[in-house]
Amino acid sequence: MSDIDLTIAVTSETNVDGLIFTNVITPGSVGSGQINSFLSIQEHGQGDGIESGYNTDGTPLPLDDTRPTFTNALPLSDLGVITVDGTDYYRFFLDIGEDQGHENELLSLSALKFYMTGSPNQTGSTVTGDLVYELPEDVLMDSSLTSGSGNGFDVAVYVPISLFDEYFTNGGTGTNLILFAEFGGPDGNGGDYGAGGVFEEWAFSSEDEVIITPRPEITIDKVTSSGDLAGSDSNIFLVGTGITWTYTITNTGNVSLTDIVVSDDEQGTVSVLVSNGNGDDIFDVGEVWVFTMSGVATANAYTNLGTVHGNYGDEDVTASDLSGYFGADPKISIEKVTSAGVLEGRDDYTFLVGTAITWTYTITNEGNVALTDIFLTDDQIADIMDGATIVESGIDNDIL
Repeated sequence: MSDIDLTIAVTSETNVDGLIFTNVITPGSVGSGQINSFLSIQEHGQGDGIESGYNTDGTPLPLDDTRPTFTNALPLSDLGVITVDGTDYYRFFLDIGEDQGHENELLSLSALKFYMTGSPNQTGSTVTGDLVYELPEDVLMDSSLTSGSGNGFDVAVYVPISLFDEYFTNGGTGTNLILFAEFGGPDGNGGDYGAGGVFEEWAFSSEDEVIITPRPEITIDKVTSSGDLAGSDSNIFLVGTGITWTYTITNTGNVSLTDIVVSDDEQGTVSVLVSNGNGDDIFDVGEVWVFTMSGVATANAYTNLGTVHGNYGDEDVTASDLSGYFGADPKISIEKVTSAGVLEGRDDYTFLVGTAITWTYTITNEGNVALTDIFLTDDQIADIMDGATIVESGIDNDIL
């Protein structure tokens, strides 16, 4: 597997097996003696650039453990629960000694293991306990990207509590957590990522905390209506009908938004605010605001795009929605002519009395919608529909 590389940027973060490794650390004075330290490791002059150790109350300290004040057993119950976006974690911090001003600011965490044990006073070269988790990759770190060594943490590790829940579900009885760490190998190999002879310090969070990752999000639903006709994207209106566009916006994220502006690509800024939640200018989580704009239906298919913009800090949060209607413009025309025999139809013939004549009524749909219930009348001929002959009827149905 590839290494976890936290040297790329100040805001590096990687998720492996549900564990989160990040160099994004909450500001604060967290150096030695000011945090919940429980493990300090420092190469003992062997010169190979590799150091390792685990937390314990035992003496003498094992492996490369150093500074008994900062190396202690850790009851699992001492750990605070850190809830990040609904998932519970234990959080550990690492203060890298290879800080600014040293020849080598790079370091690899080449082994990380979590054990549960009932023996908090171990001093052996290996840990006695139940292995709960072992990281399958190296973590590459750069202390120059963060404050570190007495001024802050360099790396935070979030470990899912579910790993430990599974341990207890399977019959585990240990009450103390042991963190085993190795720095400088194998990828370090005493080279660029090797340990430089200064201590690395592990700490933990003892207070419960809830962390919500900001997720600004907004939606807009635009519909077109008129009178008692419900809003839709497919209504049909007679040309000239007064219509209303309704823009319903919802804060579907988890943070409040400000500076809400609704616009329409055809109508411009939408300024009529019908309702805005609790009445203030802050678009709170879950709130629904409603804007409207009025117009008059025009002929044929019409669509326009409603767009909403809001701000979360400097971030623009936006969404759009199309709505449309069809403007019905019904029109009909009639042309009536008179003919006889081979004479074509006209309006100005003179016929001998008794000549058989024909009146032809040509009806045309000149609008943009179909018409039904076509009925023909003539002011001089009663019941013309009873005696009229339909010579041609388009596609031969009752729809014009």
